[in-house]
Amino acid sequence: MKQDNDDQNSNQPNEEKIKQIIKKGPFLYAYMLGVVLHREFSKHILILTITNFAVATILVGLTSRFYPIIGFQDVVSFIIFFILSTLVEIFIKLSLFLLIHRIQPYLLIVVFFLVNVSVFLLVDLMMPQVSFLFEATNILSFTVLFMLIRLLFTMYIRRAHWIQGGI
Repeated sequence: MKQDNDDQNSNQPNEEKIKQIIKKGPFLYAYMLGVVLHREFSKHILILTITNFAVATILVGLTSRFYPIIGFQDVVSFIIFFILSTLVEIFIKLSLFLLIHRIQPYLLIVVFFLVNVSVFLLVDLMMPQVSFLFEATNILSFTVLFMLIRLLFTMYIRRAHWIQGGI
């Protein structure tokens, strides 16, 4: 029985393990928290772009059927919107993470939510072909739904051995 508790405790990262990982580099800590989807940064960008595009396609398709939240003039504006928002998101999140990586993971969720809202708003203002329809709360509801669906995708990606290369 004691051995089972030791096995469970060895799987849980304690304060010392986290400090050792942070000393090795904030990128490894970002990988542990799920901020980074792959250890190779180029693969992370590719996986994140594909994931964001798939999540956006699902979300826009579902919401346009019941309650339209966002409108696009054409397919090209949709593709440009999500590629641009992904690139801005990567730049802002990694810059923020390098500055505040010692913050608690639960606070990072709030910070990343605010970052996603600001990224979607910024890209929406940059592209006249894209608009969050009807109400100002649409950008908040879109961001919440986007982050929830993307969380499901990223949980699968982080556990899929064929994506992670046997990690």
